[in-house]
This record gives sequence, structure tokens and C-alpha cells, in this order.
Amino acid sequence: MDTIQNFDFLFAAYTILWVIVFGYFFFLTRQLADLRREVNALREERGNDDGASPTGPNS
Repeated sequence: MDTIQNFDFLFAAYTILWVIVFGYFFFLTRQLADLRREVNALREERGNDDGASPTGPNS
């Protein structure tokens, strides 16, 4: 009987851990999307005045 109760706590702990991990992953992907939008906006604002490629010098 005690083992089943401990299993319930273990399951709850792993569930909470995975919710936190996926929440952090979602947060990071949103931040990355925002940064990409900002970089693209800055590239458009700058234009190609210096003749550089919009993706960088190594492209």
C-alpha cells in the first residue's frame, strides 16, 4: 500500500518536471522567434547600402 502512494508522488513530481521543461522550451522558442523578427526588421531598415548580403558575409 505504501509503494502505491509513493508511486503517486513520483508520478506527480515527474509530471511537474516535464511541464516545467516544456514551458521553458516554449519560452525559448518564443524568444527566438522575437529575436529573428527583430533581426529581420533591422536588416530591412539598414538595407543593402554597403552591398553586403542580407544573410551575412559568408553566404
